[in-house]
Amino acid sequence: MLRVLSWPGHSVSSTIKLRADRSLSHDDVLSNFVESSQPWSRERVPVPRRLRWALWAFVPVELFWAIWLATIVTGSTECRGPICTVATLDHHAAALLACGVFSVAGLAGLIPTTRGFSRCNGPEVIGLAIATAASGASLLGIAALMTGALVLLVILATFVLAVTATSRRETDHAWTRPPYPIALIEAASQ
Repeated sequence: MLRVLSWPGHSVSSTIKLRADRSLSHDDVLSNFVESSQPWSRERVPVPRRLRWALWAFVPVELFWAIWLATIVTGSTECRGPICTVATLDHHAAALLACGVFSVAGLAGLIPTTRGFSRCNGPEVIGLAIATAASGASLLGIAALMTGALVLLVILATFVLAVTATSRRETDHAWTRPPYPIALIEAASQ
């Protein structure tokens, strides 16, 4: 004989079934609840909109980057010069290509199961994390180029500001007489 213990606000699927021959101690209630519950890793949760857009942006960017790396690896495009050396992390295009292909394949494989990156459960979140980590590893050369360009722009802007700034000697004569309100007070006191 089974007794069903339920509380307001819960559906029939979340009720706890207890055997009549067991006592109603707290240990039995808790163990029965744990046995009949669904693990949290299977619960689908919504993905934030910004993260969803970032994941969708990773797919074409990574695809184009992988295509360019494939042309370097196959020898169709030569990689010479400092920009290409930095972008391929000192001619490691094959490793970057492997990360890029893994990322594109992982993200493309997760699109149908996550309903277009809109809802994920635990294993899908792990898959998204691994695929985006591979994407980040593949794009490290591009990030190094962008950081280098930013540093050069800051140095150039500092140099331009230093050259075009007015020196202190040129501005010393601008304050030889007091500002207007102070001059009025001085004139009135005389």
